[in-house]
Amino acid sequence: MSKNIVVVTGSPRANGNSDILVFASPIYWYGLSSQIKALIDRMFAGCVKPYPITSIALLITFGDIDTNVAAPAISHFQAISHYMDWENIGIITQEGVKEAGEIRGKKSLKDAVDLGAGIL
Repeated sequence: MSKNIVVVTGSPRANGNSDILVFASPIYWYGLSSQIKALIDRMFAGCVKPYPITSIALLITFGDIDTNVAAPAISHFQAISHYMDWENIGIITQEGVKEAGEIRGKKSLKDAVDLGAGIL
């Protein structure tokens, strides 16, 4: 099944026929980046006029090797999914990634590619 994926550069309403939203963020202080948080806050107004989004996914990286570092961000993402009644189509995390390019060769990168291929 072909899906329309929203590319977020400002408002998710920029493409009114998109039905999938993917949050991609590093973990900063146990949470998503401030840019993603700002987007989430701005999307709250969408509750009045619902978005066409039906599914969401989460891709996160973090430098720590303790996978519990991602738990607060995952919980936040799951709460959004539940509240907005959007299907959670995947959560992919990668620990131990601090510098650009360190994700090369990691299983999570293949998982993200597979998730994207499964959407289209």
